[in-house]
Amino acid sequence: MSTPVSAFQPVQGTPVLLQQLFLASPAWLPEAEDLGEGRWSMRVRGGGVPRQVVARVGEPWTAGTTLWRALSWDPVEPDEDERGSARLAERLLPSFDGELGIDLREGASSLVLDGRYQPPGGRFGAALDSVALHRLARSTAQRLLGDVAVGLMERASAVEAAGDLGAHGTGPADSAEGGQ
Repeated sequence: MSTPVSAFQPVQGTPVLLQQLFLASPAWLPEAEDLGEGRWSMRVRGGGVPRQVVARVGEPWTAGTTLWRALSWDPVEPDEDERGSARLAERLLPSFDGELGIDLREGASSLVLDGRYQPPGGRFGAALDSVALHRLARSTAQRLLGDVAVGLMERASAVEAAGDLGAHGTGPADSAEGGQ
């Protein structure tokens, strides 16, 4: 049985610029590396332990005032030389399937993560999830949104400092087709 998880994070920046960045390539994911075909390698911090995942990021769409992108991930198997903390993180970081959204409002933009995960460990894992692991999942979702907010704000600052949206692949021509 899947367990729902959601989180919310304010994000600062000019709504139009945040929209353009969100519609562009999701390089704002934490430690993102483009693997091609809508797949990205990124870091998710669960329980304070950073974990490599392969994420799939869908094309943007709009619902009300919120731009959405499908987001799912699967943990990457730890390297043979990684020790117990990696194996523990592997057990505690399940696959995720959901949506990442950005609600754009002047002075009050925010990120939203809404999704589902399958608690690891079968029935025992489901019982442990209800006692403790769901808090870890919520904390992981919140940390991810914080990392995404930082990525968006850093890119927005760089674009604003350069004074030219088109030079960074985030100009109106780049976002006109995405999700409308």
